Amino acid sequence: MAVAVLSDPKWLMDLAFLVNITQELNVLNKKLQAQGQLVSTASDNLSQTKLSHFPACKPLMDVGTPFSGEKYADAIMKLQKEFDCKFAYFKTHRDTFQFFADHISFDVQDAPPVLQMALIDLQCNFELKARFREVSGNRDKL
Repeated sequence: MAVAVLSDPKWLMDLAFLVNITQELNVLNKKLQAQGQLVSTASDNLSQTKLSHFPACKPLMDVGTPFSGEKYADAIMKLQKEFDCKFAYFKTHRDTFQFFADHISFDVQDAPPVLQMALIDLQCNFELKARFREVSGNRDKL
């Protein structure tokens, strides 16, 4: 018995779009769950994710199936708003995350005044800088 929706080009395009979005969310999810993940890295992954690639839709477009860019752009915007709401904490605390992730190269002027002198001392101490780079795996940045 044939299922009617499987021959509907609009439904197939919606399904292809859903496949693409699900793939992108899966990639993002794996990045966020990586071992040794810093909060700052997770924040960067969230801000850099692009949900605008549609490889599963291309074969359908190639055979003339209508692609509603407006419809899918609206879906992506709704998804982006949901991400913004869920991860607003990361945006408001981004400087703090960056400070703790790499205080050696953090701009002293961006640090809270109470920490600025201590940060200057840390950044001027070559032994601490070398140890930090060694521990973080960035020896070449000395």
